[in-house]
This record gives sequence, C-alpha cells and structure tokens, in this order.
Amino acid sequence: MKLFLKNSLLIALLLLSYLPVKAQTTTVTFNEITNYLGTFGETYDNGGLRFSVTKEPNATLNSGIKATENDGFLGSVALNDSNLAPNGIKQWSIRKSDGSSFQFISIFLQEGGVGASTSGTISAFKGGSQVGSSKSIDFNSASNGLKTFDNDPDFYDVDEIRINADDIYFFLDHVSTGPPFSPLDEDPPVVTGISLNGVPATTAESVTFTVNFSKTALNVSLDDFLLTTAGTTASLAAISGTGNSYQVTVDAISGEGSIRLDLK
Repeated sequence: MKLFLKNSLLIALLLLSYLPVKAQTTTVTFNEITNYLGTFGETYDNGGLRFSVTKEPNATLNSGIKATENDGFLGSVALNDSNLAPNGIKQWSIRKSDGSSFQFISIFLQEGGVGASTSGTISAFKGGSQVGSSKSIDFNSASNGLKTFDNDPDFYDVDEIRINADDIYFFLDHVSTGPPFSPLDEDPPVVTGISLNGVPATTAESVTFTVNFSKTALNVSLDDFLLTTAGTTASLAAISGTGNSYQVTVDAISGEGSIRLDLK
C-alpha cells in the first residue's frame, strides 16, 4: 500500500524524524503569528531568539521584518522583509535574546523571487569574531529541505549567525538551536543530529535519514537504531556512510501516520 499522509501527518513524519541525542533541541517557528500587515521593525524576538535585518542606505523607508502566511516550512508562517528597493537588505542575523551562546543546528531558507538572490553565505560568530569560514548556502529549502549545520564544528558554540547576500528577499522559518556543544577528544563519538533527507512525497515508500556524529564513529550498524511508528508500518532497510556521517534508509512504508528514527 502507498503511504498517503495528510499534511498534518506529514509534519509529524518530518518533525519527529529529527531527534537530537546529545542535548535538547529547540525549534522556533512563527505559526502563532496571525497579523500579516505591517512590520515588527528591524529587530524581532520570538522563542528566545532575536532576528535582525541590516538595512542599506537605499532601503525602503520604514521597511523591516514582517510575516507571511504560507511561505515557510511545509507551507507554514515565515519571516521575510518589507523592503522594496533592490539590494536594500544584504544581511540577516540571529542571536539569543539574552545574548547567550548556543549551537546552531538548522534553518529553513527559501528565496522569494522578484529577482532577489537565490544563494548567499552563512557565518558563525562568537564575541564579535568570526568562527571558521563563511559557508555558501542556497535559498531553496522548499525543494531541498532544511539547511543543517549540526555536523560543522564552526556552529557548535556561537552567539550570532549572519546570513549575507547581494539582495536578500527570502522566507526564513524553522530555526533549530541547542546548548553550546564542546566535544572532548577523550569522549566517544556522540550523535549531533538525526535529520530527514530532503522533502519526501506524501506517497513515499522509502525515506533516508542522515545521522551525524561529533567525530569519526566506527562499527555503526542498523542494530544501533530503533524505528518507532504510529499508524503506519516501516522497516529499517540499509545503512551507508563513513567517518562522522551515515545515511539510514527506511523502506516498506505503508499506512497513514508517522515514523521516527532513534538511536538506541
């Protein structure tokens, strides 16, 4: 039987698939917002995070952060900006509202059309200094899924994330963070994140999860994982990968419900 999932159940499939093992993950969404008129200004706080835009001199007067109804993760509410001038906004930043440090795990970024940039860079900062190098990032989460950084040490312990492009007009949503993470050499590998690959169709009979470790992990097998299902059936099928990143395939999915991949 094909897997026919309603939207709400598909959300359960995607959200429950991401199980942080080493620490509690917090995901900030904007689904409680119902006012899509006007702006929140150049800085907006939600769920313990502070989102800011940096306006260029030519930016539209009084433009700032606003919300849109159906442009975020799985068609949910997202943030974008009300600037109408080309190249008027070239940077967004994300901090904790209290200025504390965090691990940056994942984000939804989707370009909004109108000729704006379809890609840019993302950078991590701590105490005003950049951590590591800027990373190239495509604004295509609607088709390619969340942008994940749980396997990049540059994002393990930061206090600011900056997203830059020549002309930003994107939809931002589903920002996941965790406590600062500092793996020690004498510690064994720990899982830094389990995430669903891409955006599978509601009729998918097979899906793949990426499992990231803090360092090289040896002898990883299907026996190390537990598949939990509700309202559906599925089976652990295959595992591949090496070093600190592995892919676990789940197939024979049947019924309407949710599945979740856990580390035993």
